[in-house]
Amino acid sequence: MFDPLRATPSRLSAEAAVALPRVALLSLLVAFLLPGLFARDLWPEDASAFGRMWTMAHGKAADWWLPNVAGLATPQDGPLPFWFGAWAIRLLGPWIGDPAASRLSILAWFAIAAVALWAATRRLARGEAAQPLTPAFGRAADTADFARVLADIAVLLFLSTLGILLTLHVTNTDTASIALVAACLFGLSLATDWPLAGALLTGVCVGAMALSRSPVLAGGLLIGCDLGLALCACRARPRWLVVLACTLVAVAIAACWPIYALNFFGPAARHYLTAWSHWLSTSHGLLTLDDGAWLLRNASWYVWPLWPLAAWALYSWRHHLNTPHIAVPACILAGLILSLLSSSPLQESKLVLTIAPMAVLAAFAAPTLRRALQQCVDWFAIAVYTLFIVFVWAYFMALITGSPPAMARSVMRLMPGHTPDPSTAPLILALAVTGFWIGLIVWRVRGRPAFLWRGAWLSAAGMTSLWLIAVALYLPAANYNRSYKVLAEQVGRRIGASECTLAVGLSLPMRAIFAYEGGVHFARNGEGAACRYAVQPQYRRSGAAPPPVSPNASWDLVWEGRRAVRSDEIWRIWRLARRP
Repeated sequence: MFDPLRATPSRLSAEAAVALPRVALLSLLVAFLLPGLFARDLWPEDASAFGRMWTMAHGKAADWWLPNVAGLATPQDGPLPFWFGAWAIRLLGPWIGDPAASRLSILAWFAIAAVALWAATRRLARGEAAQPLTPAFGRAADTADFARVLADIAVLLFLSTLGILLTLHVTNTDTASIALVAACLFGLSLATDWPLAGALLTGVCVGAMALSRSPVLAGGLLIGCDLGLALCACRARPRWLVVLACTLVAVAIAACWPIYALNFFGPAARHYLTAWSHWLSTSHGLLTLDDGAWLLRNASWYVWPLWPLAAWALYSWRHHLNTPHIAVPACILAGLILSLLSSSPLQESKLVLTIAPMAVLAAFAAPTLRRALQQCVDWFAIAVYTLFIVFVWAYFMALITGSPPAMARSVMRLMPGHTPDPSTAPLILALAVTGFWIGLIVWRVRGRPAFLWRGAWLSAAGMTSLWLIAVALYLPAANYNRSYKVLAEQVGRRIGASECTLAVGLSLPMRAIFAYEGGVHFARNGEGAACRYAVQPQYRRSGAAPPPVSPNASWDLVWEGRRAVRSDEIWRIWRLARRP
């Protein structure tokens, strides 16, 4: 346990522990959340998860328990995140549109993640072992002020992470996973005072993770939570009871979905779960050299700036690793890393699970940094985000004016045929945000504030400013580049909503887009023999596309189309001329 005779590495004065104004934090969260979630079409990045939600919302009970995209089974993930999105579509879809409603469910998960992360850090920072040393000169920081400052820093660093920016503004299951990991952190922080309540909450969250992602990742999270309970549930006697309670609750919740599906949907559920077990066996394995190379290329920037600060926290607090404020996030992080070791091939969607515990560790690194390192964090954030904002403006001006020609050509190559429309409102918004960022730089240079949250605030504000400016200036162009709405509507009008259609070579996102945007009625599993039409993409790199395969049947090509931004992509509609 905590050794009161060994000095902690944390140093903080009352002047540095001044709280960040609540309105500033909430305003930054709103500014980070909303841009890019609305006023755009359904993109391929959103379509796979949206397709499951949309099929549930407009389908039958089996669609809720056996997730699919327009009739095609998708056993890659559990149903829990899609349930939330489906209910959002049912309740709000008629007013704001189904895609926007599904994105609101992502906002709800992010709100849970931010609140749980803030509350967990605050509770851990109030512990005796986490308190900073009393400065030789000046007043000591109050415990409540210190805890609130570290909680704010954890959320600000959370917002500063590139992986969060890329995850939050896409409809997927990753945001739900992040929220559940953050809730586990809060459950373990609660277990330091109320062991049973904390263990039960943690078990619920781990079980929910199993209903959201693979059991391998949920199993790693359970190992980390059990280890954290064993170390931090000091008031439990014996401790193994709270560990057992957490494990039993997690297993019981995880088992609810397959048991219910098997009881009520018999053969269909058995077929679905067989496909799920096959996917699980082929998508998880021990890490390879390719995975190591992938980590070196992607992990360093995907979880930046968390990983250097988290590593520094573990080093600075190396003599207090068994204290709750370090042991709780470290145990969860260790369990998740253990699960990643058997999750080859690695992907960003798996790596994103480590962000929440890293954010907590990074917050506890803040009061251990020397003044020179704190200055480096400030100036690094100012330099990097200012440079990127300048690049965003430079390419936008090249897009509008055509000068310099090289930059203009590089942008127009991504959206041939698009006519830029510099609307007044987005331009004013981008200029206002740029002015806000310049004001922050002046505040930092002239005022030289001593607040502990200064560096984290600059990083989060820089990331939010960059995102706001990019969305305000480039959203119409990005929508033109990424949207398949016009193409899907052309295909839907050509086929008709009542015609059964084969999906030949269509990915899950494309299946969802054509079903939603074009109203194409795709054949469910095993129903293709009755279809008269087929939709098939062809990519130049894959050569000529043969007609749909059907023994002794002949197909006629009745339509071809493409998007202006993808000259190497051709979409074809085939009609059955003669049945076998």
